[in-house]
Amino acid sequence: MIIHRFRWVQCQLDEIVACKRLVDIKEALNNLPAGLYETYDRVFQTIKQRGRSDDQIARSYLLWLAGALTPLMLDQLKEAMMIEVGKSKLNPNLGVMDPLDIVAACGNLVAYDKKTSAVALSHYSVKV
Repeated sequence: MIIHRFRWVQCQLDEIVACKRLVDIKEALNNLPAGLYETYDRVFQTIKQRGRSDDQIARSYLLWLAGALTPLMLDQLKEAMMIEVGKSKLNPNLGVMDPLDIVAACGNLVAYDKKTSAVALSHYSVKV
């Protein structure tokens, strides 16, 4: 599907732009995933490798975004993470200290609009 190819190219460009050395760019170009879903698998592996905290943050927020009918505001996502089943108050210890950590943890799987503070899945294929 053509739209998936554009998304695949965007993900590859995002990875290349993040490279800080020429050798890293060459390695990224030599190891491009075969398709979009392989690219998403690599993104999830990268999130896992960054550590348990990023993995938990990304999984929780991606679930919230996948279930949302409209983009959510960054503050809404921060509060959503503080919800504990069976509790009537938010638990601030469960939230991120800096809301932008949500965007960083999820990588290019989410799109963040700085003007509106809206966060959404970067593409409908992320939901699949």
